[in-house]
Amino acid sequence: MALLQVNFFSYILGMDSSMTVLLPEKRQQPYQSNPNKKYPVLYLLHGHSDDHTSWQRKSLIELLVRDHDLIVVMPNAHRSFYTNGKHGHRYFDFFAHELPVVVGNFFPASDKREDNFIAGLSMGGYGALKLALNFPEKFAAVGSLSGAMSPIDALIKADKNGMFTVTDFTENFKNVFGTKEEYQHTESDLFYVTGKLDKKIHPSPESINPAGKVTLCTKRILHTVIL
Repeated sequence: MALLQVNFFSYILGMDSSMTVLLPEKRQQPYQSNPNKKYPVLYLLHGHSDDHTSWQRKSLIELLVRDHDLIVVMPNAHRSFYTNGKHGHRYFDFFAHELPVVVGNFFPASDKREDNFIAGLSMGGYGALKLALNFPEKFAAVGSLSGAMSPIDALIKADKNGMFTVTDFTENFKNVFGTKEEYQHTESDLFYVTGKLDKKIHPSPESINPAGKVTLCTKRILHTVIL
């Protein structure tokens, strides 16, 4: 795989942003011109307190995808929970609307639903499901590893019990989501969004858990994908 560190300006965020990108490369083979080829894309989202370099530094992602014609996009979300913050930047809009355009402009990336996938760890697992559930027409499948999908009360309780190492987790969480009432029945409430998705006609993204089982995206995935 070819490895790129990409710095670019985000109009929605109003600031420079970064992403690590893996591009398909046939190692030890002659290069062949194929300017019209479009590649599937995997958006790989990092966890809380990590950044766009975390998957490269802390996993075997580069080895796992090296024999596949796949673009892997690992963007920086800071501590945003991939959400339009009550007191912060519009990260949900950035990931849902701007980043796919940036990737399509910079790289030979397919924009077809069947060629686009999204996954993440912890906060990124929440973000992956949030994006896939709110925009099922954009993603063929979603993967969540230890996704932080619990209601606000559970996460704040976990913080009080010392689960998180950052000292201002609860404060940041409230700055992002606001109060419990502001969180519920919105695009950020995965149980609410999934309930609405079940009633829609268009296809739902598939949910892939670490055991390799693929499940159609209904309410049960919020309980079966590593909570």
